[in-house]
Amino acid sequence: MEGSEDIYVSHRSPGGTWSTPMNIGAPINTRFSEQSPFISADGKTLYFSSNGHPGIGNFDLFMSRMLDDGTWSEPIDLGRPINAYGDDKFLTIPARGDKIIYASQRANARGDLDLYEAKLPPQFRPGPLTLLAGTVYDKKTHKPVGATIDVNDLKADTKVATYHSNKVTGRFYITLGTGKTYGITAVADGYVHYSDNYTMPDTIPYRELTHDLPLDPIPVFASNEPKTTGGGAGAGGAAGGKAPAGNE
Repeated sequence: MEGSEDIYVSHRSPGGTWSTPMNIGAPINTRFSEQSPFISADGKTLYFSSNGHPGIGNFDLFMSRMLDDGTWSEPIDLGRPINAYGDDKFLTIPARGDKIIYASQRANARGDLDLYEAKLPPQFRPGPLTLLAGTVYDKKTHKPVGATIDVNDLKADTKVATYHSNKVTGRFYITLGTGKTYGITAVADGYVHYSDNYTMPDTIPYRELTHDLPLDPIPVFASNEPKTTGGGAGAGGAAGGKAPAGNE
């Protein structure tokens, strides 16, 4: 349909580059318009706005979950009272997943969009996860350190994600799925690597953990090269370079 909009997906490589965007296809996209995609912190729950799927108003908010084979489930309308008769778009959902903030023409289907906050029903919430927060700091000076933090799934032996602590505050926030054991490594120039393991149980829907990452500075050793002196007598000679006179 002329003028319609689709949702595309691009994947970030461990090196930080992005793949060529690919159309996400059915069942997400329709011949009409899909807008405002938002992927939740669990990495598997997609929310978006569409006027192509059956709904209440013009643009409604929908949810779809990634299946085990990498495809997406049939989108579900978030329904009332979240969706209204006008347009509902531009959403965000915190890591806890218990509420949604979005723009809506709730007051007037032909008026401007206003921001609204609503409680997200349990059936529409993202999957369970753990939010790990902390500070990377110098173990001796306790000053914050900007570090690269790699997260690996130890059982699958794969890198899950790469994070960066704030260069000024040293703060970091990492989202971890449940039911897995993760290895976390912090790396910064001039410091010994820091590594630790975390096992996330699958019995808790959401929790927040605080864990700081102290880095040991790499020791700096004195040079082993011999020191040199200048302006003195040469080996076995007197000052001025003259050898001592023998007895006559």
